[in-house]
Amino acid sequence: MPHIEMDEIHWGPNWTPRLLDMIRVYWRLLRRTLKRIMGREVLFSGNRESFRLLFLSRDSLLWYEIQNYARRRRKFKTLFVANMISSPSRHFLSMASEESYQLCLT
Repeated sequence: MPHIEMDEIHWGPNWTPRLLDMIRVYWRLLRRTLKRIMGREVLFSGNRESFRLLFLSRDSLLWYEIQNYARRRRKFKTLFVANMISSPSRHFLSMASEESYQLCLT
């Protein structure tokens, strides 16, 4: 059966994340957070995101993502493969984008 190897799309040599994939994640995070800041959107427990928290804080979500992206990608890849092996009768999907996820739901 013809197929595209997902690892080839998302990973470079020595399991380094492909730059374009990382840029997409950071851009999506930045865009979502800026939308919440500008709209003063209330999150859980009355919390709001702010420019200070995004750019100047040690607890910045953007900084956290930059530091942990590659490690989390490896961890989720390992879990995904382990689940495929342990449950061969199940079908697993890996979504490459928000658009593919939305198409799957409709």
